[in-house]
Amino acid sequence: MKIHLLRHGQTDWNLGGRVQGQKDVPLNQTGKQQIIRFSTRVEYPYSLVVTSPLRRAVQSAELCSVWLGLPLVKESLFAERAFGIFEGLRKDEVYKQFQIADIEMLDKFPSVERMSSFRERLEAGLRRLTKQYSEERILLVTHGSVIRLLTMMTRTASTKSTQITRIDDFPPIVANGSVVEIDIS
Repeated sequence: MKIHLLRHGQTDWNLGGRVQGQKDVPLNQTGKQQIIRFSTRVEYPYSLVVTSPLRRAVQSAELCSVWLGLPLVKESLFAERAFGIFEGLRKDEVYKQFQIADIEMLDKFPSVERMSSFRERLEAGLRRLTKQYSEERILLVTHGSVIRLLTMMTRTASTKSTQITRIDDFPPIVANGSVVEIDIS
């Protein structure tokens, strides 16, 4: 089963380099234009749009749903990782103030969703999609960290070596309004 992962459109926090996490930040005008541009160029025959419940993803998914004439389903398992006390800070402030160089350091902050919990949540989301929508051609509208971890999980599924300890272990960040295909067969 192939799923296309669309990163939500740009927000003012993306533009300012701020950590969004589970803060409910809306799309800005550029973000809306990015999603409309994506929707008007789609050639793949999607049959369903699934989205994170966070506003920036829902706004993106609603635009896709309207432009493509597709049903829309919200799925909380694909919400962005909770970054706790870091949400709202600029990324350079996080690195400078907390000297964070690896993922394990983030896990030490009690308000941050542990990487193992985040991964388990995404695995549960993939199981739900394959169980409920195995015949659908899914466009999943979600977030940067979700896309990066899902991409890594599916690329390394055959080796089971998905130990993520350093930030550099992640695939590159996907631009707002960009799509990545994963295969969860």
